[in-house]
Amino acid sequence: MIWRKRRKIGEGFLFAAILMVTGLIVYTNLFHYCYKMNADIASEAVLARLIWESGERFPRSWYPSTEFRILASANLAALFYGIFGDMSFAMGCACSVLTFGVLGSLYFFISQFSFEREEKFMFVLLCMILSNHFVTLELFYLFGAYYAIHVILLFLTLGIYVRLLGGVRVHRVWQALFIIFTFLIGMQGVRGLLVLNVPMFVTEITRQIYLWYSKKWKMRDGDIVGWCALLLLAGCAGTFTPYSIGQRVSRNIRKGFGKLWKTVLPEVFEALGIVEISDIRCGILLFFLLIAIGVLTGCLLRILKFRGRNCLIGRMFCCGCHLALQ
Repeated sequence: MIWRKRRKIGEGFLFAAILMVTGLIVYTNLFHYCYKMNADIASEAVLARLIWESGERFPRSWYPSTEFRILASANLAALFYGIFGDMSFAMGCACSVLTFGVLGSLYFFISQFSFEREEKFMFVLLCMILSNHFVTLELFYLFGAYYAIHVILLFLTLGIYVRLLGGVRVHRVWQALFIIFTFLIGMQGVRGLLVLNVPMFVTEITRQIYLWYSKKWKMRDGDIVGWCALLLLAGCAGTFTPYSIGQRVSRNIRKGFGKLWKTVLPEVFEALGIVEISDIRCGILLFFLLIAIGVLTGCLLRILKFRGRNCLIGRMFCCGCHLALQ
């Protein structure tokens, strides 16, 4: 009984913390939208107003710089602009709605695992508070929320994927709906392909090879790889539509290794706030990184039927793999 009360108190504390952080994000979006104003943020608000005033889903007078907005904050903000007539407040409302969408997708994903409610709340809270730099906040929650829809689709799709792997029946309508969403994201550009569809398909192909090798393949495994393939094809098909503005995959991978070291990694460190944080917080991030590497290595060693269970490193890797695959 005492343990249950303590768990309830812990759940209440974590839920209150989530509400507090969410409230800060919503308040900042609604009433301090111009706090970090720049050209990118302003263009989203202008696009929202243009969509409403022109009555066009894709305004002909608007030329996108990186991707065409099909499912994004500007499209949603156009509806709020029609109600309130204020660009900043409309974009704040749209980003707030997308924030709730991100939190819902995170909770849906973590709910596919056998975690207690307290642990689910902790996962959602960590996903919010680890975004401790304005670069990350603008990408997911604040002002622009440029990649919020990508994050929502990512975790919802992964949640469905985990359900399928666990043998839980997922209605065909839901599977078809996610194929449509993937097609729409593909119309915007290749980000959805590079972040979700290609890695997910490669992972599933690797799993299929392992199942065939270990003679554990079942008919439902064929359905899973088929769904992953359809998602990939839908995303690719979206990039060939007129609204995809002709972005080529080669544009994203040309001189990839040079961009990785000179541009991508420094910006990732900046987004994580590693450059500006103290040694303690940097050590915490490094600790989580080492855990992730250990778990991933354990999974790979188990797939390759690693036999070094008698050595200390082997036991650590196998333990991490066992925890990851439960």
